[in-house]
Amino acid sequence: MKAHFICILILAISSLSLARKIEFHFENLNDGSFETVTCQVGDQIEVHLAENPATDFKWLIPEEKEGFNSIWTMGDDKYDELPPTGKQSSGGIHTFQLNCDYAGTEHLTFVYGKPELYGRAIAEFKKEGVFNALTMGGKALQLRITSLR
Repeated sequence: MKAHFICILILAISSLSLARKIEFHFENLNDGSFETVTCQVGDQIEVHLAENPATDFKWLIPEEKEGFNSIWTMGDDKYDELPPTGKQSSGGIHTFQLNCDYAGTEHLTFVYGKPELYGRAIAEFKKEGVFNALTMGGKALQLRITSLR
């Protein structure tokens, strides 16, 4: 019994060491840009995006807010402020940690806009089938995640 437990413990520890943290930075920050990342089940993708709360704009992921994600779950979602330059805030970095839970491919939309306009934007999406970031006064970046076994 003790040997069986030790084997299971070794397998569990070795499977944890195979999980990777993938740092992802969009190369193109223009509205509508589309990029791809590939991961393995168990990996974690960290997406880093510049954000300045002083502008009343914030990054969000509609697929996560609406529950449209089926191969990934949100881990930590945090904002780290950069040191101010002069009298003004220089903003910071918003980091989304996405856990690759299942194999498959999904598209995510990162929207930079005014959160108070999200309800209007999602209502238009449900009516028209297209999420328009301009409704939130902002822009959208798209990411295709392919998670492999």
